[in-house]
Amino acid sequence: MKAHMINLFRGAFYLTLALICCQLSLSKGIAGESGQSSDTIKAGAGQSNARPIADKWAVLIGIDRFKDTRIPSLDYASKDAIDFGKFLVEKGHFAKDHVLVLTNENATRDKIRDAIGGTWLPSRAAKDDLVLIFASTHGSPKELDLGGENFLVAHDSDSRNLYVTGIRFSDLAPEVKERTGCDRVVLLLDACNSGAANVGGKGLIRTSNFDISSLAGEGQIVISSSAANQRSFESKRCTNGVFTRHLITALQKQGQNTTIAEAFNYLKEQVENEVRFDRQMTQTPVMRSKWSGGELILVAIPTKPRHIEPDTALADADSGAKPDRPAIPNLAGHWIASYGAHYQIWQNGREYGWKFPNEEGKGLIADDGKTARCRWWGKNNGTDTATLEYDSNGVVVRIVGGNGVTLTRQ
Repeated sequence: MKAHMINLFRGAFYLTLALICCQLSLSKGIAGESGQSSDTIKAGAGQSNARPIADKWAVLIGIDRFKDTRIPSLDYASKDAIDFGKFLVEKGHFAKDHVLVLTNENATRDKIRDAIGGTWLPSRAAKDDLVLIFASTHGSPKELDLGGENFLVAHDSDSRNLYVTGIRFSDLAPEVKERTGCDRVVLLLDACNSGAANVGGKGLIRTSNFDISSLAGEGQIVISSSAANQRSFESKRCTNGVFTRHLITALQKQGQNTTIAEAFNYLKEQVENEVRFDRQMTQTPVMRSKWSGGELILVAIPTKPRHIEPDTALADADSGAKPDRPAIPNLAGHWIASYGAHYQIWQNGREYGWKFPNEEGKGLIADDGKTARCRWWGKNNGTDTATLEYDSNGVVVRIVGGNGVTLTRQ
């Protein structure tokens, strides 16, 4: 059983789920599996049979490091949450103090549950608001649970006891409604599976995603990054999941008038095209709907936005950084490797990389600024996690690779 559990986890299967609960008193029929409807609910809409969205709140979860060493690390789960949060604030008309980002050590089971049903959302969201929950982390397949349940894996979850230490997906939307009174909840889920991982010389692979039809309850829409019999992939073109990358673009495709159906149709096409071209595989996002009424425009301006105190606002994803260090360490510049090669590293935010005539590499600096992961391809292919060493002024002076290679700043 233990080996079976590890094999199922080892697929680097990370997620982002999207669930829209809108139990509205519209007279239209229930939207079918496509999730489309003839009406549209805008934040500022004045339809007589649809409640305008007074305000909007978001809890974003991204976890790529886990206390349980049996759970493999992910590459870009926390970055997906951070990037989606920036999009919501900069282009999605979510107030910055209305967005809570929980990544890695800040995304324990207790902290996630507190944000959703404890002190954060229940003290802010109201009946006429919209709540968005974004989760990018491992998700357990139902085969791991005797009751056949799927669980969100928190930073401190125990892979041997997910019923106690995980968070059941089917509880998320009902808990938000029960604790806040808000019946309009959006849950976005990108479940990304890297495919195969080598452990002890054995190739381990998990080839399927969740069957989301079981998660779509009355008044809800569920969007998954791929069908239940498919894998989901990270992008070869940027440091995000393919689904999350195109989700951000899709939600603003028609500007402030982009409906969920329009966004999903564009998202589905772009994800399918990229994965087919880059990997010669099929990845088809899926949306299921059981809610009545018009479509939601996620990026629309709320009609009655409220202000909260700054000290209860957006959780800083870089809060673990030491005060004497920059929030994002600077790796850009000239470096010499311990084997003599010269590296000219470029950097864009937390992303960094290098390029040789016969090799190229990209990586991501961890939230706490202590480590940086990277992968490279070309003449040689590989991945590594390096430790960042600082001088007394908070400048990174050495990058010490787990593979024995050290880069020294010049």
